Amino acid sequence: MIQFFSAIVGLWIFSIPFKNALFELSSAFLIGSTALVVIANRLQNQVKHIPALPKSLALSFMAAAASLFIANYFGRQMPSGYWVSAHFIVRYGGIFCCLYYLYCQGYLTSKTIFRATALALIAQAGLGMAQLLLHFDIIRDQVVTTGTRIYGGTFNPNPFGLLMAIGASLAFARLVKFSHLELKKFLLCTALLIFFVFCLLLSGSRSSWIAFVVFLFVIALTTGRVFIKRIPIVISTTVGIGLAVFLFHPMTSTNIDRLFLSDSSYRFTIWQTAFKLFQEAPFFGYGFGDFSGLSGLPFASVHNSIIELLLYTGLVGLLCYGFLLANILKLLWQTSSQILFAIFTAMLFASLFDHSLIDSKIFLSCTVVIVAQAAIRWVQIQATAAPTHQQQLPNRE
Repeated sequence: MIQFFSAIVGLWIFSIPFKNALFELSSAFLIGSTALVVIANRLQNQVKHIPALPKSLALSFMAAAASLFIANYFGRQMPSGYWVSAHFIVRYGGIFCCLYYLYCQGYLTSKTIFRATALALIAQAGLGMAQLLLHFDIIRDQVVTTGTRIYGGTFNPNPFGLLMAIGASLAFARLVKFSHLELKKFLLCTALLIFFVFCLLLSGSRSSWIAFVVFLFVIALTTGRVFIKRIPIVISTTVGIGLAVFLFHPMTSTNIDRLFLSDSSYRFTIWQTAFKLFQEAPFFGYGFGDFSGLSGLPFASVHNSIIELLLYTGLVGLLCYGFLLANILKLLWQTSSQILFAIFTAMLFASLFDHSLIDSKIFLSCTVVIVAQAAIRWVQIQATAAPTHQQQLPNRE
């Protein structure tokens, strides 16, 4: 049973970037097979104790989900909005519950999730490098459609860049976390850091570049002296890769120029239009739907998580989602998950320029993996603290 669920969870994590039928099927199969196990364990009375997570986390998720339905009811795009709301609850809330339940019942380990994540990120970087060298998308059997920018299996350079930022963050965190790495592990982590940063730069995703910088800043604040010892690695790696990319691929210099332009991707125009629409429905928004149809602009999304929430769910939704995000950050902080805390904070910064907090499959799935790992850490802390607490209890006999 352990091997079965390890394979299913690994397949789901591996398929996240592709957002294809494999992702949908693995999501449904993971939820369905876990539901069968729950029923079987109940019938056989074999359910192990499941530690309760902070109630505020569950309440905040329910509040965020409820805000979507409320916005759909009062909004103008109800049919598509209700479908998105249902997906949000079942797919992300359901899969998180599956991962947490499977771990508590002994069918899943934290290492399984980490290894599947590492494998998925390395595979995406490999696909990106293949696109760079071949100028061909071997997954979709077509010429690369984004010019000189690579996108791996995501079909979009921005989510690919975010994945590469996460990969670079994990590789660097491995170097920061362990003060004495074996030479082989040190070289492997350094090579992966170089690999991910190289693909990050070639994605041309400026929001992901900013996300990685935010990660380095947050991890520096949370790890202190340990980070300072690794600064030479970061500087030498970043400078070396940057020079290599400039010499090898002129696209990066073009995107750096775009980084300092005021509105090279029409983001300001989109944000101004969305904010004006929000002012017409400030409390409950319009309900989730098609931004181009609502605004009349030829853009599919808002590209800013705060303005997106204001537009689709109003002030009520913004408060509910803020409550959820605050509880996620609190859980990460309470479990001393500095690495996960830094990565999630970096993702939030990236969402200010791209990605959706409501319907971005890659962003939300990555969030589920991060929160699940923090929840597992919570269980481990509770298990460690329980015997100590029992020893301190007075003898009532």
